[in-house]
Amino acid sequence: MYNDKALHSGELEILSHFEKQDIKGSYELRNFIAHDYEGVDFTIVEAVIEERLPVILENTKKILDS
Repeated sequence: MYNDKALHSGELEILSHFEKQDIKGSYELRNFIAHDYEGVDFTIVEAVIEERLPVILENTKKILDS
């Protein structure tokens, strides 16, 4: 899972700035799209992106500015 990879690659400090639900959701969404592309409901994907991406973007900007 993402936690194990993050621990081994030294990314845990960066990931600590994001909400766990955003990290987990991004990871799971990527896997779902990659492995079941034909079953993806893009209206749901769009809604998730519109709702959560601004939060993730804001956190990313804070990290880059610090």
